[in-house]
Amino acid sequence: MKKLFKYDGLFYRFMNKFGNLIILNLLFLLTSIPLITIVSSLSALYYATVKTVRTENGYPMREYWEAFKREIKKGLLMGTALVVSAVVLYIDLLYVSQSPSLFGALSYAVFILLAIICFGLLIYYPIVLSRFKLKTMELLKLSLFMLFKHLPSTILLFIIYIAAGLLILLIPIPLAFIVPSIMLFFTSFITEKIFKNYMSVDENEDPKWYFEL
Repeated sequence: MKKLFKYDGLFYRFMNKFGNLIILNLLFLLTSIPLITIVSSLSALYYATVKTVRTENGYPMREYWEAFKREIKKGLLMGTALVVSAVVLYIDLLYVSQSPSLFGALSYAVFILLAIICFGLLIYYPIVLSRFKLKTMELLKLSLFMLFKHLPSTILLFIIYIAAGLLILLIPIPLAFIVPSIMLFFTSFITEKIFKNYMSVDENEDPKWYFEL
């Protein structure tokens, strides 16, 4: 029992991780206010969560801000594109849903597919951005490739993100202040396995391959 409450015991480590998740989540909410920064915020949240909470390396606030500043330009570009696409697709879906014609039904199906792809990019692009030093188009191509190549994992990620979103909608306070960082913590066990397929042999053999990049 004494070991449980020691400085390096399970209880202390759990509370430390939980506290770090809350700190990171508050930073995520703060930097996501402009909305077009959502990709940069998700990228920074993923990076800092895996590095400081999962691997217990570094300091949450410092790692988050460094990652956010590092990826802000590429993140803003994709974030703006996704926000604009979401608005356009929403309007188009409202319009074609009122059409009883075959063309309307086909258009609706196409727009739904595009919406799914946009949602997939919202999942993959930020974490790919946090892990790979590539140009914007290369990041986009890699994100799309992973989206379809690892379809079972993609479906599981979709379910996790949708479930997290529903929880926040049902109970905004206090879940909005903790769910996103917890979600990325657990999804990292899925995505990091995917990323290992795209790393060099030396990086795969390094037990600290994540934060050594």
